Amino acid sequence: MKSVPGGHNLFVQDKEVASLIENLYSKLKLVLVRKDEQKSAALRAHLGRIDALLERRATRFLTGDTMCCFDCELMPRLQHIRVAGKYFVDFEIPVCILRPLSTS
Repeated sequence: MKSVPGGHNLFVQDKEVASLIENLYSKLKLVLVRKDEQKSAALRAHLGRIDALLERRATRFLTGDTMCCFDCELMPRLQHIRVAGKYFVDFEIPVCILRPLSTS
């Protein structure tokens, strides 16, 4: 990993981030199975907690200014939520959660 640019930061330990992203699929599953507003609100709240973490830390990625394994896990999960949620139950990730990353 030392020969890969930024590879030393790829496997970062962060229990807060790990617990936030590990429950995303279970929340999505409940939305797809139950199809009620309460489960959709729970998923939106969970996505909001991830957004709040990014805002609180003021970093480009979940654990810092370089990508790590958590970012590589989160991005496809967000895409699955976006596509499957829209297709099966007309669920959309709120725009306020999809804020653009700062370029600074």
